[in-house]
Amino acid sequence: SPLVYVPASLIITAAVSRQSEVVRACLSCVDETSEALQLALFVLTERADGAASTWHWYLESLPTSGTGALFFDDAALEALSGTPLRMAVDAKQRQLRAQFDAFSGVLDEWKAANGTPGPVDYEAYRWATFIVLSRSISLQSCHDFAENKDLLAAHSGCDRALVPLLDMLNHSSDPLAHWTVGADGAVSVFANVPTDSENSVMTRSPAVELCFSYGDKPNTEWLYEYGFVPERNEHDSWPYFSPLSGSPPFVAVKRMWMVELGLTPRVMLSDPGASNGSYGIPRPDMLSLCLAALDDTSDAFLRQIGIISLVHPCFMIDGLLVDDDDKLLQVP
Repeated sequence: SPLVYVPASLIITAAVSRQSEVVRACLSCVDETSEALQLALFVLTERADGAASTWHWYLESLPTSGTGALFFDDAALEALSGTPLRMAVDAKQRQLRAQFDAFSGVLDEWKAANGTPGPVDYEAYRWATFIVLSRSISLQSCHDFAENKDLLAAHSGCDRALVPLLDMLNHSSDPLAHWTVGADGAVSVFANVPTDSENSVMTRSPAVELCFSYGDKPNTEWLYEYGFVPERNEHDSWPYFSPLSGSPPFVAVKRMWMVELGLTPRVMLSDPGASNGSYGIPRPDMLSLCLAALDDTSDAFLRQIGIISLVHPCFMIDGLLVDDDDKLLQVP
């Protein structure tokens, strides 16, 4: 039997968020309507409603201040200057400011018309975004999603969710529990060891904290989302953004390849000292690095590269048609 059971009616998704008139009005002001944005708007407006909100009991359990990278002070941000994390924080702050400027008028009108007691200013929106970043889960990441891909049906196909009680469990690299999504959309937490065994979390003395794994994340993601890093993170890696070198036509070809192969300019470089044996560059990252490194600025390369085709993502090297990823990895 589950240690924790949260019925679908108590789970906040984008579908639940869109039932709010003010959330729908805000969404009409912006082009980007991600599930995370919808959740943040819902948390913002329901919190502003105070005790009148049907979700007041849950919102009162949330931290009142942020700890993620969006809330780092000036000294911490200065220390991160030039890092991918600092660039991500700056980009997110710009995005949040642009979004808020787009729908702030709607929020102000709603607050005035309803006598809403709580704030709906930018700082409140930034806090709501932090709550979604640090406490929401991907329903697809549940323990048994691979065996049952219809689990999202009960939530109108939504993936991102805020699950009361579940979001109070801390992370552990050696978790005692895991969570699943039932066919009815409910979330249940189960012990990794059967509750009737001698080593059960129910019978241990002294009592132990019930934790689950937040996933395998590099330290930059831990800092960005939560504001801390695990004491021993065997999955740490460093993001590297490889610029696409070459002439504009050649860069256009590279971008076509990236779209076709589902690649991004960002690659994750693993810690060579990691004890989990994960050191090495995954194939997709290797392909991205190969594409980025190919250059056509020298006369020698111009003779070697031959004809660049903009019709298809391919090119010729000494008469050899390079048109798939296997051949790309063979390019010297």
